Amino acid sequence: MPPLRANAILPGYIDTPMIEGFSQGRKEDLIAQIPLRRFGKPAEVADAIMFLLHNEYANNCVLKLDGGLSAV
Repeated sequence: MPPLRANAILPGYIDTPMIEGFSQGRKEDLIAQIPLRRFGKPAEVADAIMFLLHNEYANNCVLKLDGGLSAV
């Protein structure tokens, strides 16, 4: 049996239907706080998932995908 691995992805604001309900002003306020000045893309989350799936040495990783928001 292969060893159990546990990893997590902590996405920030991702451009999905979840944020479509935000007003334009709210979106602009949020983007202004994100160092990369944009929302993440679903494909970027998928890329991170694939990285953690394919890297067999990755274990107990917590990957923040928030455009740097948690750093400020």
